[in-house]
This record gives sequence, C-alpha cells and structure tokens, in this order.
Amino acid sequence: MLVASNKPKVSGRIRWLAVSVFFITALTGARIDFGPLPIYLVDGFIAVALILVLRNPRIPMRTIQPIYLFSAIYFCTIIVSEINGAFSYGLVLEPIYMIVRYGLGISLVIILPRLIAKPFEFLIILKAALAGLLVTSLITILSSLPPTRPLVMDTVFSWNILAPSMSARGLERQIMLWGEDAALRGNSLVGSANMTGGFLCTLLPIAFIAYRSFKHERRWRSIALLACVFAPLGAFATYSRAAWFGVGLIVIVVGFLGYLKGRHLLIFVCLVGILLIFATDIPRQWFFFEHIGRRTQSMLTDPLESRGDRERFLSYYEPFQHFIENPSWLFVGAGCAGNKMMGRGELDDLVFDLEERATHSAFSMAYYNFGMVGAVCHITLMVFAFALILKNMRRTRYHKEEHFIWQSLLAVWLGMTPWWLFGHSAASIPRGSMFFFLIFGFLLTLEKLRKDKNKQHTSRMSTTRRYRY
Repeated sequence: MLVASNKPKVSGRIRWLAVSVFFITALTGARIDFGPLPIYLVDGFIAVALILVLRNPRIPMRTIQPIYLFSAIYFCTIIVSEINGAFSYGLVLEPIYMIVRYGLGISLVIILPRLIAKPFEFLIILKAALAGLLVTSLITILSSLPPTRPLVMDTVFSWNILAPSMSARGLERQIMLWGEDAALRGNSLVGSANMTGGFLCTLLPIAFIAYRSFKHERRWRSIALLACVFAPLGAFATYSRAAWFGVGLIVIVVGFLGYLKGRHLLIFVCLVGILLIFATDIPRQWFFFEHIGRRTQSMLTDPLESRGDRERFLSYYEPFQHFIENPSWLFVGAGCAGNKMMGRGELDDLVFDLEERATHSAFSMAYYNFGMVGAVCHITLMVFAFALILKNMRRTRYHKEEHFIWQSLLAVWLGMTPWWLFGHSAASIPRGSMFFFLIFGFLLTLEKLRKDKNKQHTSRMSTTRRYRY
C-alpha cells in the first residue's frame, strides 16, 4: 500500500515530474505566445522529464505492455497524417508543432514508469495530481457562480499567460448570452466546460487513493478530503451531462457495489453537497438546471433533433461509412494542423472540413484526424486499460490495501469513459491527449510497483528458506 510516512530525500527528477503532472491537471493552457506558435509551459516540463528518462538508463523497462505497442502505432498515424496535412495545406511549422505536442503527451506512458522507482516517489506525484484537482475544482465552481465569477475573470482569466483563450472567450460569450447574474457552465485553466468535467471525473478517485494513503500527513489528508468534496461539485458546475454521468458511475462503484471501502466518505461528500446546494439560501438563478433539463429531455425524446446529441450517436456510424467510400483513410487522416489554422483565420478552405462531420467522440475525431488505424488504437487502449485493471484487481484480491488502489483505478477508468465516449478532447487537442496518456502512465507505474514488491517478497522468502536449511 502507498502509505505516507518519513521518506528518503526526493530526487530532482521526481520533483520535475511532479511539476509536470500539476501543470497537466491544473494549468494545461498556460502558455507564452512566441511568434505564430504558442509555447505551452507544460510541453517544456514534459520535454525535460523525457530527457531525464533518456539520460537515466539505470531504470530499465520491464515487460513490453500492449499499451506501449498501440501507443507507438497511434503516434505513427499522427506523424503520417500531419505530414499529409503539411503537403495538403502547404504548411510546415504547424504540422511539426502538432507532432511534437502529441508525441510529448504519448511519451507519458514511458516517462512515469521509468522515473518512478519507489512507492514514496509515486506519493509525490499523487500530491501534484491532488493539488491540480483541487485548483481545477475551485476555479470551475467560482467561474460558474455569479457572485464569484467577476473575481475569477479579473484575476485568473485576465492573465494571458495562464488562461486558455478558448476558456476566457467561452465565459464571455456565455455572459453575453445569459447575463451576468445567471448561472454559467464553469470553465477552468485546463479548457472548456466539457473538458474540465472529464478531468474532474477522472481524477476524483485519485483523491480517494490520496485520502487513504496520507494517513501520517494530516495536511495532505485534509487536502484530499477537500478534493473529494469539491471535485464532484466542480463536475456539477460544468453542467456537462457526460461529467454527471461519470460521477454517477463512480457513486455506483463506491456505494452500491461495495468497492473502495469508502461508503463513509461517499456519505460525507453527498451530505456536504446537499447542504451547500439545497439547505442554504442560494438563489435559483445561480443554477443551470432549466437548460440542462431541456437538453436532457430533448436527448431522451428525440436524440437526433439537437446537433450535439445527433453527432454523439452518428460519430460511431459515419466514420465507417466514410472509410468504405475512402479506403485510403486506413493509415492517414487529415491531421490537426489544418483545423487549428482554420480556427485562427489563416486558412481560407480545408481539404476536409470536420464541421460537416459527426465528431463528438474520441473515436470519430481520431479517425478523421489520424485514420482508421489511429481510431482503432484509441479503442484498443481503452480495452487494454480495463483489462489491466481487472487483472490487477484479481491478483490483489487477498491484499486489502493494494486491492483498494486497483478498485480506485477502476473508478478512474469509469470516470474517464463518458468523457472519451461523448467528447473528442482526447483525440482533437494535445492537452486532452496528454491527460489521456497520463492516466495510462499511472496504471503502468502502479503495476510496475506491484510487481517490484512481489519480486522483493519472493526474494526474501527464498533467502529465508536458504538460511533455514
């Protein structure tokens, strides 16, 4: 079990990796505009972490997981598709820029298992993810509520180096549409409301692990408890139906199936949420219930009427239809650079316009951007991650604390699934891809630590038998 206590001195490589994880979970959009290309700070931190991996051969790779293989194939489809886009649009820097950013995100599946060698080192990374979760939750809640929104707009979102332009513009458009005193969908420094909701749902079970792990560090245990309360409230404040669905799946896993041994924590979180929302005198217009109610009713009665709901359904049908008509899209897609430049007004026309396609899922967006092989890799990665979690749950069923960790990781996977099924951030933008592969890095790291612990236990047992006889 990962239990915090007095630990040896933390190395510089772990501290650097912790900063990278914090930026991925809280400040993914922080950037410095350098000419036509924005330089994101998180890219620099991940690049240094990758250099530390390449310069540290003393930590060898263990067995080659299928996740590594399909991540490599997926990256190859990105390279080929962006090169294809470079020839199609006459661009050079932008496709290279996208290849580098996607490559840095995918490299997280190697960086984390290679740099993290001991359980106490993973606890440092856990603290970074926990801090990022709490920051994202608070910004999301404060940007949604009318009394606190001006404070967030005047401080956090007014800093060009911190605020993603899409998030700031999105809030401004909502204010113009609904008014300053109305409830809005909460945004954060990781992106739009839908993307923020996916981050919060996925990281919520990480707070469960932290709460159980930091038994000897009261400060971080308290922070973990706060994250357990504010993360679902933040997901609620995004008014993303996928985020609500993800939180619902986590509640089912924790409460009804008996996983995590965390019913007392779940009850506490629910009571606090009820008190904050219903037992206090909060004006009704502070909430976005009517809009979400109309959207949900429309989805249930006529799912093809709304464009967004229609795209969610058709995104699992249209790509196959398009592929039958265009077999050349097996390995090559349109790439991301063209759409990015179109959004900036630097391209007049696209060879392939995604606006006319149903792209409201990671599978569909991966297909149109990187071809059918890339889309299949995305599905395969999700399947292998689920299989990896179930395998480790089975192998740790007689070890209470380790079993708790893998039950929590099942909740992580369930929290990420709605964001992946009904949203395209994991395949359409590099920061979504970074978060996607960060979760796989967590899975592979914890499996490596479990195997190392079993090897040490087996070695001690064999030594004991040798001396006994």
